[in-house]
Amino acid sequence: MDILKTLENQGLLDNLANQFGLDKAQVGSIIEKGLPSITNQISHNTADQGGLDSFAQALTDHRDRDLGGMLKNTNNISALEGGKILDHIFGRNKDKVEEEISREVSNDQPVSKDKVDGILKIIAPIVMVMIAKRAFGKKAKGPQTQTQAPTSKTDDRITLDLGREREKLDNNTKSGIPGILNSMLDKNKNGSFLDDLLGNIF
Repeated sequence: MDILKTLENQGLLDNLANQFGLDKAQVGSIIEKGLPSITNQISHNTADQGGLDSFAQALTDHRDRDLGGMLKNTNNISALEGGKILDHIFGRNKDKVEEEISREVSNDQPVSKDKVDGILKIIAPIVMVMIAKRAFGKKAKGPQTQTQAPTSKTDDRITLDLGREREKLDNNTKSGIPGILNSMLDKNKNGSFLDDLLGNIF
């Protein structure tokens, strides 16, 4: 995943390795397994209009967050918030998902489910902010266009492609933020849409 390289360049993997007493490779493996699990479930949850509308509403709490600050300093991310996000995404399957990831990444050195849970609680809010930035842009109402003044380099770059997303939306039978989400959420179920979101940020 290209996203892993981006997260590593921002220092996130080192920070998480230090925080959870793991080496960077283990953290990378957890993220590599965890991100597709999160994004696949989001795609599943938003397959119908009701789920899409509900997810769009949940994104409103994340659209004004400082993504760059979150990536550089995990103290800016609430584990309590992350846990709630995971509960909403996975529901009763959360423990099963984390146990499976724990087994898959435990090779020479076992990685406990608790540490997998802790890292995913950091990653989940980051994913939500990434999607919210793309869907909403920086304005309080509606998506942002390229003609609006940027508030930061990171926010500006993450919304560069919103014009294309809005064009897709015009050809979509849905409308508003749910329509934008429908056009951008991963249809191949491999987590690759996050690579697209981060592609022009850094």
